[in-house]
Amino acid sequence: MEACNDKRCRSLKQVDLVCNSSAPAQPKKNVFKRRFPFIRYRIAIILIGYEVLFPSYSITMHKDYELPMMTEEYGIEFYVKSLDEFEKEYPVGTHARARVEDRIMKEYIKYALNHCAYEKETSYTTPRFSNSDM
Repeated sequence: MEACNDKRCRSLKQVDLVCNSSAPAQPKKNVFKRRFPFIRYRIAIILIGYEVLFPSYSITMHKDYELPMMTEEYGIEFYVKSLDEFEKEYPVGTHARARVEDRIMKEYIKYALNHCAYEKETSYTTPRFSNSDM
């Protein structure tokens, strides 16, 4: 390996670069290949965000979710926008249906715990002690 004396070699600061004009230039990586992981993660985040913003079911009934359904295993009632679309997206007996029913069960448990805590907080009356009880 020869020592690099000209300014071009010194400015590159690459250890494996030989100061020989006949050395083949290293090919530049394709811009798409370098940015592909970034683009792939962005698309995944957008799709996940879409699922969070516009879920296919709801534990409570409201204007968009009016059609009732029940989970197979626990019989938890939930509401969907369209029965056909839900059945098409999550067919009975598939892994996707099992995952969505698991999410429904977990969301229902959170909902029930929050509702019970709210009821306890608002309807609990403290006992009144008189001076003679102390």
